[in-house]
Amino acid sequence: MNQDPIGLNGGTNLYQLAFNIKRWMDPLGLSCKDPKDYGYDNERDYIAESKKLNTARLKRILEELDQGDPHSFKEDFLGRGAPISHYDVYQQKKSKELILMKKDGSSPIRTNVGCCG
Repeated sequence: MNQDPIGLNGGTNLYQLAFNIKRWMDPLGLSCKDPKDYGYDNERDYIAESKKLNTARLKRILEELDQGDPHSFKEDFLGRGAPISHYDVYQQKKSKELILMKKDGSSPIRTNVGCCG
């Protein structure tokens, strides 16, 4: 198997055939809980109590979680070729879940990554 058989430059994971589906599954049921489990009435309030992470802090968190670098982390959730520079990463105050949000404050994407359980 060649790392790049047709010369398309596979990015950081040269043997990747598809996006990392391990991040989309939760066979043991360990993903982030419902916002109500953390004392929030709805998801909007849950997301409102999130803090934007700077790049250095995000890198440290992703290294601790063995989730790769910020670029590939965003790409896994938004898709290859997506405008990842239009998104910032936030961390929810109580659950520690990482949330992707457009820079204009719209379209939050819960990632189920980083939750304390």
